[in-house]
Amino acid sequence: MKNAMIFNKTLEHALQTVIFLSKDPISLPISQKKIACSLNIPYYYLGKIFQHLTNAEITGSKTGPLGGFYLIKSPKQITLSDILDIFVGEKNFESCFLGQNTCDKSPCPIHYDWIPARVILRNIFNNYTVYDWSNKFYSST
Repeated sequence: MKNAMIFNKTLEHALQTVIFLSKDPISLPISQKKIACSLNIPYYYLGKIFQHLTNAEITGSKTGPLGGFYLIKSPKQITLSDILDIFVGEKNFESCFLGQNTCDKSPCPIHYDWIPARVILRNIFNNYTVYDWSNKFYSST
């Protein structure tokens, strides 16, 4: 079984994509095909991810032979929460880990363990930027 984040695959790919785009400080457009191949993300799936990132003004695009996608904002200005909120929603940390609708009224078995964990996760996503993670990722490869 492959290890995965507790969040959805789309968020995982979106974070990989934004971190990939941040490694080039000049922010030249990179083709969707190159990004898809480099990150092993299906081409059309990546296109849907870029629609959301572009609508949220995280990425921009340029058409033509030298076109592609690029970051609109500096990687230092994009928090991980900015990406999380686009693809999962900010309510993700407020909901029951097991998906129960009545967890606040009738706590699920892991309710009290999940509360401190979600606070820690939210702090990580709020306090780290794409720049921070990009430096960690690309300095370790």
